[in-house]
Amino acid sequence: MMKAASCGYRGFAGFDVAICDDGAAYIYDLNFRFNGSTTPLLLYNSASSAIGRKLVKFRSWSYSRSINSLFKTLYTALNKYSLLPVNIYDPLAGGRPNTNIRVFGMLFGSSRDEIAENEKSLFNLGLV
Repeated sequence: MMKAASCGYRGFAGFDVAICDDGAAYIYDLNFRFNGSTTPLLLYNSASSAIGRKLVKFRSWSYSRSINSLFKTLYTALNKYSLLPVNIYDPLAGGRPNTNIRVFGMLFGSSRDEIAENEKSLFNLGLV
């Protein structure tokens, strides 16, 4: 995981682990993304309560601006459009300067229509 962090990954990650008959454990797959619904399920109750919305959509966005600009954008996205980011990939930290930043998150709303409208607003902020 330390190697992954040095390559620019931040947030939740999942590990596939094999436990052998002798009790030895081997990690054979690192997943730098949501593993199924584990992360959202862990966060859902407290996040939906704090945000005040019950519906949620899990997805990722691409962002072509700077990481510093992203943090300002995410502050707006959380406070105005109920986006809770849970994982960010910073390609500059990973030595890939020509790759867009990736943001994985939970977008909350009171209805599917509200979530769809918020997605349009996030697009206007540069989250594609």
